[in-house]
Amino acid sequence: MIASYHTHTSRCGHAGDYADEEFVEAAIAAGFKVIGISDHTPWPYKSDYRSRMRMDITELEGYIESVLSMRERYADKIEAKLGLEAEYFPVYMDWLADLRPRLDYLILGNHFDTSDEQGGIYYGSATTAQHLETYTDSAIAAMETGLYAFFAHPDVVFSKFQEFDQYCEEAAHAICEAAARTNVPLEYNLSGFEKRDNGEFQGLGYPVPPFWQIASLHPVKATIDLDVHHPRQFHQPERIAEARSYLEGLGLEIVGMD
Repeated sequence: MIASYHTHTSRCGHAGDYADEEFVEAAIAAGFKVIGISDHTPWPYKSDYRSRMRMDITELEGYIESVLSMRERYADKIEAKLGLEAEYFPVYMDWLADLRPRLDYLILGNHFDTSDEQGGIYYGSATTAQHLETYTDSAIAAMETGLYAFFAHPDVVFSKFQEFDQYCEEAAHAICEAAARTNVPLEYNLSGFEKRDNGEFQGLGYPVPPFWQIASLHPVKATIDLDVHHPRQFHQPERIAEARSYLEGLGLEIVGMD
């Protein structure tokens, strides 16, 4: 694995107090040739709401300038790409579409229903069939925009479910059918393994094997990524190799790693 595209910075408020350069230097030390910086996108909120999991809109220009500066400074060691991880918030999609040409890519991170300022569902805490339906509908609408390079942790919505029931199965099939139709790769997110090791999940957590078994029934593409919040997370050669072996064993085509 020589490329990683899912990297956060201290701006999101939950990635540790590290300088941007520390992430790049850790990726270089781990042997990566491409690093994509893709912090949680800010949104031009219509209210005075302040998110606890993303940079403020006033930080966006500094973020862009920092990544572009690192691209130049580290050009002889690694290729640095500028991205953002963004939800699908219909009220702000025109703004996101206008921003997209300034970026190398966007990741779909389907964390909230509607807009987080409106107190919508946090999908990592979903527990009902209605939550699954809403998540699936918004994920499909997002993939159909053509704005997103891949779909991060598509199975995060199952994290608190105690079993992968028929509603989970229906959601998984619908998501995978849409991913195949829109040619949006699904991310096998390795940060879920660390969270499971740390006892952070009270349900299925993620990655969720039944979801990926369903994915293998559809002509979808998979990508493996780290979802880095701490520089040390670049150093996971065994886990990366295990993930590749697992997905290849399911017959899934893996893209985006090299």
